[in-house]
Amino acid sequence: MSPDPVIVGGGPAAISAAIELAQHGVRSTLLEEASRLGGVVYRGPLREGVELDYLGERYKDALHKLHAEFADIAHSVDVRLNHRVVGGQGEHSLQVLDPDERLQEVGFGQLLLGAGCHERSVPFPGWTIPGVIMLGGLQLQIKSGVVKPRGPTLIVGTGPLLMLVACQLHAAGVEVAGVYEACEFTRIAKESLTLLNQPQLFLDGLSMLMYLKRHGVTVRYGWGVVQARGEGELSEVIVAPYSGTWQPDLSKAQPVMARTLAVGYGFIPRT
Repeated sequence: MSPDPVIVGGGPAAISAAIELAQHGVRSTLLEEASRLGGVVYRGPLREGVELDYLGERYKDALHKLHAEFADIAHSVDVRLNHRVVGGQGEHSLQVLDPDERLQEVGFGQLLLGAGCHERSVPFPGWTIPGVIMLGGLQLQIKSGVVKPRGPTLIVGTGPLLMLVACQLHAAGVEVAGVYEACEFTRIAKESLTLLNQPQLFLDGLSMLMYLKRHGVTVRYGWGVVQARGEGELSEVIVAPYSGTWQPDLSKAQPVMARTLAVGYGFIPRT
């Protein structure tokens, strides 16, 4: 008898795969390096009794729905938390470190990789100063750790996550010093036309922009970080307008006072 399918990862994609298999009568083994399921997006708060109202109703509904659907089929899944895959052994087994750091061999009939992604790091002067954090890491703090950043928070980089995290932080009572999107507005507007066949996503983006404008949060397009400054901790961020090739115009650079700088330049698959 061949081994069960093995799913590597514990985020929404991996959980959904386990649910789909179970609904077709197929048992599976799920290996997750974290201490709970859900991944960065849907792991939920690490403390009991914490409400995530500032993340929005649709997020809470999706979080509860995913975990409830998995709970219904959990008897068909061998979940192994705190298990980290370190390599392959032949064609049908994996080398895995268990919670006690002991090496195990896990066989599989089929293998599904849902290992998620990690953030793209873009170094700049001062990026190692305490108070500078990756955008996804900051979002994970407010989702799982329920830890709010200190003082005024500046958000820089590119992509839709900037606006989303800015809205979530503001709704949680955090002072947002501004959102600086490196891409020019005209280019974003042109690319946004492709979302017209997905009206909900288009409306979500528009509503986030209107929310920030209504609450007086500075949003600038075609601007980015040049340097982070501070003695022992972040105190100031230098931003400047970018050219079409993301070269900063230092003659127009401006300082922004901030205690936290969240930097987001997208994600890279871990597979």
